[in-house]
Formats: sequence, C-alpha cells, structure tokens
Amino acid sequence: MTKLIAALVIFITCVSLLWAHDDRGIGGTGKYSDSDERGMGGTGKYANSDDRGIGGTAVIGTITAFGSIWVNGLEIEFSHDTDIKMDGQNTKGSSLRVGQQVQVLASQKSGTWQAKTILIDHSLVGRLKQNADQTWNIQGVNIMKDPNIPGSWPKLTQDDYVKVSGYFDSNVFYATDIVAANDDNTWKVSAPIVLSKNDKWTIGNNALPADVLDAKSGEIITLAGVYTEYGNRLTRIYYHRDIPFSNQSTHYIVEKRSPQFSESVEYSPSTFRKTIEPQNAIKREQLDTPSRSSFFNEATPQQNDRSNPFEQWSNGGFSPSQGNRDPFGQSPNGTFGDHSPSRSHSGGQPPRGR
Repeated sequence: MTKLIAALVIFITCVSLLWAHDDRGIGGTGKYSDSDERGMGGTGKYANSDDRGIGGTAVIGTITAFGSIWVNGLEIEFSHDTDIKMDGQNTKGSSLRVGQQVQVLASQKSGTWQAKTILIDHSLVGRLKQNADQTWNIQGVNIMKDPNIPGSWPKLTQDDYVKVSGYFDSNVFYATDIVAANDDNTWKVSAPIVLSKNDKWTIGNNALPADVLDAKSGEIITLAGVYTEYGNRLTRIYYHRDIPFSNQSTHYIVEKRSPQFSESVEYSPSTFRKTIEPQNAIKREQLDTPSRSSFFNEATPQQNDRSNPFEQWSNGGFSPSQGNRDPFGQSPNGTFGDHSPSRSHSGGQPPRGR
C-alpha cells in the first residue's frame, strides 16, 4: 500500500508540472512566453516583462481597440492613477480614441499589462485647407486617410480646426484619426525634413524656415506656432533626438506601420535609439543672415512684426527581433475615432495572436 501511495504522488506531481508548462499563452490567458521567441511568426508572444527593470516597457503604436486599450496586439489596462497627457497637457482617459498614436510606459505583472503613463501626440494641429484635388492639408502637409483604420472618414470643411494622428510612409502622411478641437489660434506640424533634388530644404511641401538652423535630411522635427494677421508665426522648434521614456524604459515594443501592413518589433533602448537617426543624412549648412524670419508658410510679414523671438527646445530626448507582422483587418473592434467609453471591456474580439 505504501508503494502504491508513493507512485500515485509521483504521478500527480508529473501531471502538475506538465499542466503548468502548457499554460503559457494558450487560450487567451494573457500570459507571454519567457523564452527568446519575441513576436515570431505572428504568435503575439513577447518576452516575459514582469518587473523588467525599474521603469518597465515602452509600447509605441496605434490604438486599435478598447478594453482597456489595445496597442501592438497588447491589452493594456489603465486607471485613475495613470498619467495621461495629450500634446503635453494633462487629460483624462475619455480622450483616448481608436486610431490615436500613443506612447505607453507599462509594466506586466501576472500576465496583465498596466499603464503608468500614456502620451497622446498629434502630428498635425491646425486649420484645414482644401487642395485643388479635394484633399486636405494643414500647413502644407497633405493628409491621406490610412486605408486600414475601421470606420468612415469624417466630414471636413474649409478652416475646420482639427487634431490629426498618423504616420509618414515615404514622406506621405497617412491619418489614423482626425478630430475636431477648439480653435485656440495655435498650429503644429511634425514632419520629416526633405532635401529635394534641386537642393531645396522643405517640410510639408513648404520651404523649411530659415530659423531651423540645425537640420538633417530625413529627420522628423516639430514646428509649432500661432496664427497672426501677418502670417503663421513660428514660436517653437522641437528636435526628436532621443527615445521616449529614455530614463525609465528598459524595453521597447514599437509598431512599424505602412498602408499595406503593421508589425510590432522589439528593441533594446540602445538599438531603438539608432532607428531614429536618419541614414546617410545631409546636414543643413547654418545660414548666417540677419534677416531671419520667424514665420512659416506665408509671405514675408511686415518688418515691425519680425522681431518676436521664438524658443528652440529638444527632448533631452534594436538588435530588433523578428516582428509580429499581421495583415490588417485582424483588429476589428472600434470605429474610426471611437472614444474610450470606460475602463471596462467594450466588446469585440482582441487582435489576432492573443
């Protein structure tokens, strides 16, 4: 009898070990593998991020669904304690929308991702202008609709004041969300600097302002300013030369998006930093001219309005693994511009790979 009991104990122990091993990432449990298979083959698996460093993991990409939010195939919870900012200003969770581009500092515990910080950043802010071909632009940046965001394009009219989320692909801007906002007389453009074949420096199909002295071809910079009766005054120049959460994140999961596909790629901080550096960039020669104008996209303003100073500022601030590359149409929850109704799950199916 004693031998029988001992054999039974050994059998139960073996079964328990096998069961524990098979419970990794199966059946939508939310658990992720602790192996080195990071996002391979569209499995949606990521390296175990429990207590990863002091700061956690930075998740950068498009909100594709709610419950709480889905970014890069990950469901990330947020709470009243989550620090949420939109274009640098504090905001609430109700401001989150499908299609917004976000940067999330998150940590994973017991298979659940929890957001510490969510940053919503719009590439274009300002008054819409219609082109001759019936498309739209803000400050010369033409706006194309991303073909894979669910829902319909909102009705737009001349001089509507809007905030636009999106991305650049081959210097073409594709909007993933556009929303009306209160016109506070300010504008913003985040776009790549282009050096044309005839050696013209441009941004958003406009001449790069002479005030932008430190510029490299292919580099994305942000110009911000105010509308005035004399033109669109440039008040800030922002150089994106460091990665987000550089002092807090030890791991990055970043969306690479185009009109044809979206994929998530994991990076170390040092390797991700290299990806924001333009390859084979040409540096603009600094212009030594006393007649620099702090206006953008307008004719030369009156002389008595040209002396107002502006501010230049910078944000301080991959051996990439195989990306989790999924075709579009696999994250159907939500419509174009849907608001987050609450922190509770709003229905629909999570993206493929969970």
